[in-house]
Amino acid sequence: MLNFLYQKGASNFRFEAETSFVLYAIGSFNSTGLIVTSKLPRFSDMYTLTIASADPQSISAKPPVELTKSVTKWFTEDGVLVEGLFWKDVEGLINEYAKESKKSK
Repeated sequence: MLNFLYQKGASNFRFEAETSFVLYAIGSFNSTGLIVTSKLPRFSDMYTLTIASADPQSISAKPPVELTKSVTKWFTEDGVLVEGLFWKDVEGLINEYAKESKKSK
């Protein structure tokens, strides 16, 4: 779980966060699973979410996709997370990964 500290008028954050986890057998994705990586560098508002194959050498692996966006786009002026905006971007990234053509071997 990540907690963001956002203050009105503030332009930086107090922590650095990086998480990765592997997902297996999601919908129609390949059986190698996916690695989802999340990064928020210290004192930066730029959040990066990456989706990649857990086995990049697999014939069913697709190229990784990445979203980098200011977290301020997902918060109101009062510092409240607008979860729907965040999930819309996440779903867009998932759809982009699903549409990527398989790499040629």
